[in-house]
Parts: sequence; structure tokens; C-alpha cells
Amino acid sequence: MMKNIFAFIILLVFNFNLTAQDDTEELSPTENFVYLKDHTLLREGEFATKKILFQNFFRYPNGDKISFQDISFYQDEKGYFAVNHGKTIFGQKTYKLAKRITEGAIDLFREPNHSSQNNNTGGSTYYSKGLEGLNSLTYKNLKRDLLLSSDESFKIHNELILSHLEKGKRNKAISRKLLWAGLGATIAGIAMSGVSKDKEVQTLGNVTAGIGFVGLISSVIIYSKPSYRSAIKEYNKFY
Repeated sequence: MMKNIFAFIILLVFNFNLTAQDDTEELSPTENFVYLKDHTLLREGEFATKKILFQNFFRYPNGDKISFQDISFYQDEKGYFAVNHGKTIFGQKTYKLAKRITEGAIDLFREPNHSSQNNNTGGSTYYSKGLEGLNSLTYKNLKRDLLLSSDESFKIHNELILSHLEKGKRNKAISRKLLWAGLGATIAGIAMSGVSKDKEVQTLGNVTAGIGFVGLISSVIIYSKPSYRSAIKEYNKFY
């Protein structure tokens, strides 16, 4: 029984890895720029670039530093990037760079996974409408920002976009249910096998814990964001 459970887990993980490999398009940089959080657009000649190790840093022509904390978007020879601002648990300001991976009415950005040689895979994904700022890939955000035309000629395309959105919403709900059910079964199974001296109860506990573990793995595998990315890419084809 346990062998079958672990075989099932391996199969799920394998299928997840296949579906997680999301094709992305590399964008060729055009004019370099820096777009500040106060909506100031600096074009080439209005800023200078200094490379330190593997990272470009920006300065005004007079030499004053342009802090990444003041930048929303920029483009250099490496591509088009958004600066994702955040804070540590101690309140200190932080930032992460997210590279644009899909261009259109809605741009997709992804934070590189530094453990991977391919910087287009593995990191958190966000979207932006032009230079309006980064948004998380959630059903609520996309339902607000994917503005669909009421023109009858767009009906089929709109239905396809909405089907991707609804699939992502369903997957999110399923994932949450599996997470809590899997966690409960895992804890219950461990408790049964650890407390009881009866071999049958211990076996039942191991099976219950194994099923719970499958639920936990499945909660990660059933992922909503691939469907949300598909909705954006479909939107960009027709808007």
C-alpha cells in the first residue's frame, strides 16, 4: 500500500515538473530607460549606468546615485525589469528584480530563481499594465484588470480568457482544501502509529499519514498561477 502511495507521489511530481515548464519569450531591449516611483521617466542621456560585478547601477549625469528604492521599472542591455519593493519583518525596505517575460497590453514579470541557470523559470510571477506597477497573480486582481470588450466578435476569445481565470480560481480552492485535509490526516496518522502498540492500528496510522502526505503534495501541485498566466497571454492576443 505504502509503495503505491509513494509511486503516486513520484508520478504527481513528474507531471507537475512538465506542466511547470512555461514557455516564455525573450524580449530584445530597445531604448534603455529608468522609470522612477514618482513617475519620472529618464531616457538615455538623462542617466548613467555603472556595472558592479553582475549588476547595473544607475546615476544621474552629475554623479548622484539613483537608488533602487526609487525605481519602478528600467531597461538595460539585459532586458526589461520591474523593481518589486517590500519590507523585512523588521521593517527594513527591500527590493527584488523581476524580468519581463511576456509583452503586451498586460506584461508578465518573473523574479529569477538564483538556484537555476535559467533565469526565466522558478521565481515568483507578477503582471503590470504598462508602467502602472506590479500586481500579484490573483483572481481578484485579474478580474479587475482584464477589461473585456462587449463586442460580439470578441465573445469566443472572452470566453476562453474567462475559462482560464475560472480554472485558476477552482484550482486555488481545491489546493486549500487538500492542504488542510492532508495536514489533518498526516497529524492523525502519525499520532495513531506513535501512540498505539497494536500493529493493525499502527499500519492504519501509517496509511493515513501517507494519504495525508499525498494530499499535502497535491495541494502544491494543483497550482492556480499557470491558468492565470494563460489568461493574460490569451488576453494579449486580442487586446
